[in-house]
Amino acid sequence: DDFNTPEIVKTYSGTYKTANVTGEAIITIKSCDTSGNVSGTYEFIVGDIYGKYEVSGKITSKKNNGNLEMSLSPGKWVIQPEKYSQLEVMEIEISDDYKTLECSKYQMNWSAGENDKYFIKTAEDLKKLSGSSLTYQLKNDIDLSGVSWAPIDNFSGTLIGNGFSIKNMSIEASSSNVGMFSTLSGFVSNIKFENASIKVSGRNENVGILCGNLEG
Repeated sequence: DDFNTPEIVKTYSGTYKTANVTGEAIITIKSCDTSGNVSGTYEFIVGDIYGKYEVSGKITSKKNNGNLEMSLSPGKWVIQPEKYSQLEVMEIEISDDYKTLECSKYQMNWSAGENDKYFIKTAEDLKKLSGSSLTYQLKNDIDLSGVSWAPIDNFSGTLIGNGFSIKNMSIEASSSNVGMFSTLSGFVSNIKFENASIKVSGRNENVGILCGNLEG
């Protein structure tokens, strides 16, 4: 009768599919008590759209082979709420080794661990934004000390800053459209810059810290 299963307190990443939408999803279970009450977050990425819920639910049964079943109820939107309506309650099954989650209704399958494809953690990760139209998140501050930064070109996706900072960005250029991005036609939110330095020479147009040419 004891539903305290600390093994499920982790991040699960995977895919889902409905009649009209296919995307990536992340469930982070932050707590589970002895009564089976769980809480965490549900995030999804569909093309250039990113959404996030605070979720809570309860473990409803524990099968003989160790599998768990639980229901998660969605909470409120925190980003771009106009894009989608509320999700329904999700019935989720947890494997007996706590390494996978499944939701047959939405053809969801998750494995424990974060999907680094969409997370920006290093200066090298930032280069993934060049020419991209996907959605990404900063997962920590990024220090560009000692890096001769070349502006990222033609980013048309979404970058969620999560309040983190780009520190010590240094750019020296003799061209136009100079900044962390040269041309930005996408969406950027909640990002900070600390100690940025941009030096240009010659006849230049469009110079800024975030971007030189803003079309988004």
